[in-house]
Amino acid sequence: MARMDGGFVSGIVPTRAARAERSMVCMSVSRRDMLKFAIGAAAAVVAPMEALADGATSPATKYRVRGIYGYKIMGAGDTVNSIPGLIDSGSWVELGNLVSSAKKSPGKLYDLEGALQLFKTGYFADSRPKQRVMGNYQSDYNDAIAALESAAKKQDKNKASRAAAELKTAYNNIITFAELSPNEFQNTEGQAWSSDYDYRR
Repeated sequence: MARMDGGFVSGIVPTRAARAERSMVCMSVSRRDMLKFAIGAAAAVVAPMEALADGATSPATKYRVRGIYGYKIMGAGDTVNSIPGLIDSGSWVELGNLVSSAKKSPGKLYDLEGALQLFKTGYFADSRPKQRVMGNYQSDYNDAIAALESAAKKQDKNKASRAAAELKTAYNNIITFAELSPNEFQNTEGQAWSSDYDYRR
C-alpha cells in the first residue's frame, strides 16, 4: 500500500499540478508560434508595399505595355517619314490634320503623345533614370509636333522642314532607346502574335 506523506501519495504526481504544468507549457508554445506567425504575416504585407513604392513592375505588365503602346508607337513610323513629302508637295491641310491638337479630332501624330506617356510610365516604371531619358525624347517629339502645326497653319516651308527633321530625330531616339521593333514578340516564348494570347488584347 502506498505511503501517505503530507497528504500526497508517495511516488504519484498530483493530478491538478500535472494539468497546470501541461497548461503552462502549451500556452508558452502557443504564444511563441503566434508571434512567429504575426511577424511572418507582417513581412508578407510590407514586402509587396515596399516593392510597389519602388515602382516595381512585373514582366507580364511590362510586356503588355510594349504590346499595346509600343505597337502603336511603331505604327506611326511611316507617317513620320511621310512628313517631308507632304511639305515638298505643299499638302498643308493633310499635314495640319496629322499634327492637329484639336480636342475633338486630334491628329494621328499629336495623339501619339498619350501612347508615349503611357509607355514611359508603364514600361519604365521601375527606373526613374530611364523615365527621365524617355521624357526628354518625348518633350522633343511634342515640341516638333507643335512646331509642325504652327508651320502648317502659316504654310511656312522652311520652318516645317526644320520641325520635320527634329520630329524624325526625336522619334528615332524613342524607338532606339525603347528598343522597339515591328514585331515585338517574335523572340518571346509562350506568346502568339495576333492570337488569343496577343498582349494587345
